[in-house]
Amino acid sequence: MDQARFADIYKGIKEHGLDYSRASFKHLRGKRWEIKFAAQGGRYRICYVLIEKDKMVWLHAFKKTTQKTPVDDLEIAQRRMKEVL
Repeated sequence: MDQARFADIYKGIKEHGLDYSRASFKHLRGKRWEIKFAAQGGRYRICYVLIEKDKMVWLHAFKKTTQKTPVDDLEIAQRRMKEVL
């Protein structure tokens, strides 16, 4: 069921961009941003970077289990961002 929600988020962002109302977008640090949304199985986060005006690259997705984003998840996103940029 949560996989369907990820697909819904992807489709919604593709169609509506950052104005998609079923997800919220938050700046993390530097070029890294975060998509926040809820699904039946819990709350999820997707770290991403904007390469060009219309090109978003999802770096790392994870289930949110604590109030603060775990350092390991941020490091994974940072490492992948360096590979993409």
